[in-house]
Amino acid sequence: MLFFCNNKLNQFYYFFMSEKLSEAHTILFWFEDKQEEQRLIDYFSLQGYHCTSYSNKEQLDQLLAKPHHNISLIVIDINIKETDAILACNEIKSHKRVGIPFVIIVSDKEEEFTQVTALDLGADDYIIKPVKPQIFLKRVKAILSRKAPALQPAKKLNGAFAIDTERHVILIDNNPYELPRKEFELMNLFYSVPNKIFTREEIAITLWKEERIAKQRTIDVHIRNIRRILGKNLIKTVKGFGYGLNKVAAII
Repeated sequence: MLFFCNNKLNQFYYFFMSEKLSEAHTILFWFEDKQEEQRLIDYFSLQGYHCTSYSNKEQLDQLLAKPHHNISLIVIDINIKETDAILACNEIKSHKRVGIPFVIIVSDKEEEFTQVTALDLGADDYIIKPVKPQIFLKRVKAILSRKAPALQPAKKLNGAFAIDTERHVILIDNNPYELPRKEFELMNLFYSVPNKIFTREEIAITLWKEERIAKQRTIDVHIRNIRRILGKNLIKTVKGFGYGLNKVAAII
């Protein structure tokens, strides 16, 4: 069970001792158990964060339709009934714009497969219940600190394509795009040796440390998502062999 203080003295202390980092961030919570959700909202509100909540998928769709929003982080309970939490996470992280919120999945499912799937499909963290509020707060701060106030100098391949490894942003014709973690790592791998076609086994071992991933559809799913976000011509496919950066597309 989450612990939080109700007396005015502690509220005063927590509010004024919260770091400046929290003042700029709004956290959205989406839980099936609204009592559990409210305990989290109460705790993070005491730390100085702005908190709000969702109750259905329609509200998420409305957020994603907006060109601008003030949500920095979405915390999703894996037990939401209206939709699959992991697929909802992937939908959030696959949008073609900068300013995509970070996503944390909170879950009572400890299976390695579920955790790996969630992280592969874009979750920035996966926290197993029962939630320990102070540890949760530390992990939230660590994630939010990754969002720098401005773009850092990017490594440039040419005038049209660049990768900013500080901010985890892909730049195409100076337009920034955010990708889920594994997809960004995949693009960075291709960028590391622009003229190379990587075999599926090389990709699997480099990014997942497991060769068996090469025989699954995981890599194909990530390639398809990257093409949906960045365009179909950026990644080259060599049938029966692997993938690499398309040099022709990169210099357009």
